[in-house]
Amino acid sequence: MEDRLAIGEGIRAPLSHASRISYSDAVHEKLRRATGMSSRTRLAWAGLAAVSLVVLGVSVGQRSRSSHPSRTLEIEMRATAGTSAQLFWAADLRFVEERSVRIPLQPGSDGFQRLRFPLPPSGIGWLRFDPTDAPAEIVIGRVRLLDSNQHLLATFDPQTFKPANQIASMTRQEAGTKVTTTPGATDPFLFLSFGTLDRPSRWDTLWLVTPTALLVVSLLAVTLIATSVVIIGVAAFRTERSAIPPGIAGASRRLSALWMAVLFLLVFSAKLLLMRENPVTVPFWDQWDGEAAILFAPYERESLDWGRMFDFHNEHRILFTRLLALDLLAVNGEWDPRLEQVVNAGIHACTAVLVAVIFWVSGARRQLDLLVFVCALTFALPFSWDSTLIGFQSAFYFLLLFSVLALWLTTRHRVGTGPWYVGWVYALCGLFTAAGGLLIPLAIAGVISLKVLDDRQELRDAFINVGACACISALGVWLAAPPLADHAFLKVRTVGDFVTSFGRDLAWPWIDFPPAAFVVWLPLAVLLAAAALRRARTTEFERLVVGLSIWVTLQSAALAYGRGVGGAMPATRYFDILSLGFVANTMALLAVLDRARASRAATRGAAAVLVGWLVVGAVGVDRLTSQSLTNLAVYRQYFAAHAANVRRYVITDDVAEFKAKQPLVDLPYPSPEHLATLLQDPDIRRILPASVRQPIHVQPQTVTNGAFVQEALDVAIPHDPLARGWLSLSDEGRRAQGRFESAPTGPCRAGGHLTFQVSGYLGWKGQYLAVKDLLTGVERAVRPSRVPEESWVEATIPCPAGPFDIVAIDATSESWFGFREPVERGRASPLVETFIGASRGLLIAALALAVLAARWS
Repeated sequence: MEDRLAIGEGIRAPLSHASRISYSDAVHEKLRRATGMSSRTRLAWAGLAAVSLVVLGVSVGQRSRSSHPSRTLEIEMRATAGTSAQLFWAADLRFVEERSVRIPLQPGSDGFQRLRFPLPPSGIGWLRFDPTDAPAEIVIGRVRLLDSNQHLLATFDPQTFKPANQIASMTRQEAGTKVTTTPGATDPFLFLSFGTLDRPSRWDTLWLVTPTALLVVSLLAVTLIATSVVIIGVAAFRTERSAIPPGIAGASRRLSALWMAVLFLLVFSAKLLLMRENPVTVPFWDQWDGEAAILFAPYERESLDWGRMFDFHNEHRILFTRLLALDLLAVNGEWDPRLEQVVNAGIHACTAVLVAVIFWVSGARRQLDLLVFVCALTFALPFSWDSTLIGFQSAFYFLLLFSVLALWLTTRHRVGTGPWYVGWVYALCGLFTAAGGLLIPLAIAGVISLKVLDDRQELRDAFINVGACACISALGVWLAAPPLADHAFLKVRTVGDFVTSFGRDLAWPWIDFPPAAFVVWLPLAVLLAAAALRRARTTEFERLVVGLSIWVTLQSAALAYGRGVGGAMPATRYFDILSLGFVANTMALLAVLDRARASRAATRGAAAVLVGWLVVGAVGVDRLTSQSLTNLAVYRQYFAAHAANVRRYVITDDVAEFKAKQPLVDLPYPSPEHLATLLQDPDIRRILPASVRQPIHVQPQTVTNGAFVQEALDVAIPHDPLARGWLSLSDEGRRAQGRFESAPTGPCRAGGHLTFQVSGYLGWKGQYLAVKDLLTGVERAVRPSRVPEESWVEATIPCPAGPFDIVAIDATSESWFGFREPVERGRASPLVETFIGASRGLLIAALALAVLAARWS
């Protein structure tokens, strides 16, 4: 049937395909003229409006959560001395005066004083009760939780309070629980786990971080990253068939892919090698609060809400760092800093490839080998070792990744297209990585300005992009942290200090010589001057250079202001950000030399300048790396002491010895008291890393012929007083033969593997060690990677799903073996250790591939 179009009244005429297209275009053109906007423009503004509505909804939802009725904790108590009692509340064992109530005491020996402490409506994980501020005997009677109408919500047995500081004893009496402080006590207090009783309302459950909600949000994040990978892949490997023969195009794609793989492997394996040579197996410093107290413990108690995921950590809203930490905990079943380090290394290696690819694509797909060298120089070397070895530093890696993606996608692609939207989503996500995420819209605005100067037809799209920049910037300012009193001493106080610190940041890698900034940033200055003098249009490559330079400059200025007291040098954790200044100026030098090449002599001169620049840069990076590794050598001793001391405390519970340790030198946290409190939390103990976890208790049930005896000091193998082990070395020496079988134990709670330490000649004929699944009867043999002889070697096997026992058999008089109580290990942790152990081989393979790619080039 013919398509027809009504023209006037009662008249119909045939409509051809070409006519339909023309008519459709005419309608869109009329709408565009009537509204003053194209469909792409309207779609872009609609997207911005949708983002604004989402932000507004989240804001309103968070405010509405505070409308719950208040509660009161009523404690009946008498004390023989003291002037006041105080109650603190917190979600994460971080108690501060602002979240506490103090009530005057009436000391006496008869009757109870009724103490009424008002509490917030929700969000309480722990209570800290200071019953007095002097040495005293205290009797705690009835403890009740009341609502705003004085109706009973819950009652507490005083015995559920756990002694924490300056408490000598707690005993149950007829009148209540008697608490005696230590002599000379000035700050005795007790803890009460409140999270399991602080059940959220139906509305609050919508805001809880449940496993399902975490999975959905994580899948959305993975989808966003996968989308950007597809966009970049299409841009990198798309070829013009008319210009490049198919065979040559295919070879070029394969060579390009090889160079990208080389860069990823170089960066990734170099970081793995750093982890191998400097093992950090215990969470360090901010991780104990930022992960254990704020995230993991509330998540295990089902009281973690999404509002806390967006909360500040110092000046930063580290949503994506928290998401990654929770995802790795959920996948692994154990809090493993090494797993975090390896994943972070993968993120940074991908960012290196991204930086090389976008400059390669923007520069007409030329000199990929040179780009790989520059990015390997600034991403692989361990000058920023703390970002690699401290798993909590992923916020800076996310900041780099999201900023580069946002800069490229928003400025390369037309307004209203899919990649353009993805770019602005990354700009929005950058606000929730580190405080520097606020600055990416300004860099984008700089690139947009250059595009408008080159082509006035870009003006309409520029208005939309600038509007998006303004929206993201306004949101970033609204979300920014207020000045922190604890960090006020780090801010610059004079203009001279700011200039010096700013110069150090810009002079990277020559940070100890601020005037070097003029040399490091000379290529960009020459590029901008040349473009201005010639009034030449800038290329996409040059605009990308300018955008990245603006971003690094703004980051440097922010660091100089916030951390530049006394003209201080930047901390090593910021080097990954500052190193992009060297990358940007190297790209600027390439652009300048490309414009200057007019003859063979000019080309040779440009090559000489470029080689000289790279040599000077490599010397500076090597010098900076040597300085950083000298500092790391000191910390390496600290890291080993941290693991030893935390493990000793977890196994022995010797609080006095632990609190006598020195922060940083002996302990991975600035407050021994607070760290001891965190390690007493059963939810945190359950997920501790294998290096400091309490071993599974093994109780011998059957031992034949006395073959297996408990490990002792007089055996000529290394002895660990904190580890219980058994050796098939009885009075008969290695001639002893017999069977050992433990009492049933398990199931595993934290992870999917068991790690044994074994010694002797396990693996030889007649030596057998296995874990027997009591539900299925299946035995899994423990096989070390090598025969340990007179040392101890780790061997890991999957853990049975249910209860199990341990079977050991020595059936030969020619040899012996021993084993220690196993430790649970996460599901992914053995794979991580395999990667780290293979780091040297991976690095050699990456270098071999680089030689091969260079030969093919």
